[in-house]
Amino acid sequence: GRRLRGGHGTGFGEADPAFGPDGRRAVFPAAPGLALHDFRCLSLLELGGAPAWVPCRNLAAALASAPCRPEDRAERDESLVEALVSFGMLGEAEALCRRVCVEPGRKDWASGHLGRVLRRSGRLLECVEHCNAALEDAPEEPRLYRSLTLAHAELENLDSARSAARRGLSRFPDDPTLRRFA
Repeated sequence: GRRLRGGHGTGFGEADPAFGPDGRRAVFPAAPGLALHDFRCLSLLELGGAPAWVPCRNLAAALASAPCRPEDRAERDESLVEALVSFGMLGEAEALCRRVCVEPGRKDWASGHLGRVLRRSGRLLECVEHCNAALEDAPEEPRLYRSLTLAHAELENLDSARSAARRGLSRFPDDPTLRRFA
């Protein structure tokens, strides 16, 4: 097999099409927590010059546990949180954001993503509270305005959604999400 950056070996194989999409499968056996039920949710990646289906949870665990240089952590965390959210692994995304929130210089980024995760997980009132509080310290984080606006809209509080959108547009006038609600 191949190696994921950081030393995770990759194992390849084929699966019966009755158990999911056609094509080869890949796993990162050294990543923690690989279990049979992980094969229910797959992501298609280009690995070794050919497509391969990888269990989402296994891929996220491999990304999270791979050694990373300090200067690459922000990029790795961005990729990881995007993967976790897109895989529907919102609890893991929240844990990542809360862990990064206490790191020097990373609070604004983590707060912005945490607002989105709270909203996507249906915790709308918590999202509103979080975003309002976080905007006191991080007024330059556009995700906070978007999450606040969308949470208000999902709560059917359209006046508050418009107000949050206008507030965000004063700093980010080209943001398409905010423009929809202003």
